[in-house]
Amino acid sequence: MNDTAKFKWTSWQNLTIIGLAAALGFVLYFNVFGSGAPTDQYHSESSFLDMGKAGMGVYLVVWEDLHNGNSDIVAALVDPGNKAVKSNFPITAASGKQSKPCIAANYKRKEFLVVWEDERNSIGLSKDLYGQLVKYDGSLIGENFKITEKSYAGCNPAILYNSKDNSYIIVWDDSSNNWTSSDIFGIQISYDGKPIGKTIAIAGSPQTSEHNQNPSLAYNAKQNRFVIAWEEWGSYYPYNYFSIKGKSYDASAMTSIMDIDISPSLPAGTGVNRKYNPMVAYSEADDKFLVVWSELRTSKSKGSYIAGVFIDTYGLKILPEFKITDLPELNETDPSVSSSQLGFLVTYTDEQQKSTQGFNIYAQGVAYDGKLQGNAFPVSNSPFDQYDSYISFSPQSNTYLITWTDRRNLGASGTDIYGQHLTFKGARIQTTSNDNFLITVPKITGQLKP
Repeated sequence: MNDTAKFKWTSWQNLTIIGLAAALGFVLYFNVFGSGAPTDQYHSESSFLDMGKAGMGVYLVVWEDLHNGNSDIVAALVDPGNKAVKSNFPITAASGKQSKPCIAANYKRKEFLVVWEDERNSIGLSKDLYGQLVKYDGSLIGENFKITEKSYAGCNPAILYNSKDNSYIIVWDDSSNNWTSSDIFGIQISYDGKPIGKTIAIAGSPQTSEHNQNPSLAYNAKQNRFVIAWEEWGSYYPYNYFSIKGKSYDASAMTSIMDIDISPSLPAGTGVNRKYNPMVAYSEADDKFLVVWSELRTSKSKGSYIAGVFIDTYGLKILPEFKITDLPELNETDPSVSSSQLGFLVTYTDEQQKSTQGFNIYAQGVAYDGKLQGNAFPVSNSPFDQYDSYISFSPQSNTYLITWTDRRNLGASGTDIYGQHLTFKGARIQTTSNDNFLITVPKITGQLKP
């Protein structure tokens, strides 16, 4: 599968594609029909920059773009609470392939840091992580800079801003120590992109069959701590195991506070519940983290659902894990999560209207006590397919921005990045005649900067 058509496709899915065909048939659909055309855009993420004055602030949205024939990183500035897209401009168009961007906002310096996988120096399967600083007005600060070297078989970077130290923390998965397994690493860099200390090992195992992948992390500024979650999977004959693991860290010293067994694997011999694609958000209002992930049901029923669990600031689970979605025989995948003063909002890909609408983006509110707030509702239910959503929150306007990959214009322009603003209560803010608005444009303006 072209990883620009990203459903956060992991190695275990590649290895077990035949066995998953019945339960994850929609993934096969994208494998067949989702290959990238030269104008396709994929895998968006966003972050809100608070400018410190009432009514001022901006989202930066980043994504993979295939206008040049191989994927580059492109961005747009979006006003909170309305549809205005200030510009589409390139972050990098270096040789080779650039993919899987992530982003964090630095409110002290009024800028963003964008980080991505980069193959400009690729030898075989090797990849680097590169970064680019971006001002609030979209202008680039300096050149692209290298963050890591010698990463293999997928990096999947994630990033947060450490407000106490005015620095960034970046994590990724890496197979350079062993081609048949993967580990999680992290590094802290200064506001101007310089390393602070050395790269640290977060997760790994001497077992060659163990994989630690797809990290996500969130920051608690009150305690200057962060929680990181990732998927762990492997095979010890005759059983497979799949779990969601995590750790809490001191964000200055980069030292581990506690290991977190977020969602353990099922006991050997009781069935296989695959758990994957974790995402983490922190709520300042209630001083807790919510970790969400996709979970494939056992053979007793088909499909997958979204599960979650609350984590306190030390790394302890507050309540038992719970289901956020659960429609039998269907698939809910690709979760993303953010928070407001009312609780958390989780977005995901949903197939309940697949016979008429294709795959859509839905959202579900979660209160701080774990109760679901009302019913799940569509963020986008346009014909054809929408998938791979990402959600971020503007505390100034009390609104969310959700972005996703969208196939409604496939014949004319390939896949696009669309967006939708929601109030903090989850109501859609109408910005066009059919609510959703197009973020990507056919022609990218501005100088391509390697």
